[in-house]
Amino acid sequence: MIQTYFTQIKRIIDQYAATSFVLEAQMHFEMRPGDQGYLTSTLIFVDDSKQHFSNKVFQRCLGVNE
Repeated sequence: MIQTYFTQIKRIIDQYAATSFVLEAQMHFEMRPGDQGYLTSTLIFVDDSKQHFSNKVFQRCLGVNE
């Protein structure tokens, strides 16, 4: 479930990376013990500004009750 979430986020970031105002998109996905994941990303824009974000993901927060 977490891998599916990461795939969805990557698809969205890739759409932005294909635009003319984004020079580069960097993403790092990490699976962690206990049904957790961690995502970090940086978008670098043509004006040299950067958007950094991170997201800690818990499988239980994705609507999975196992």
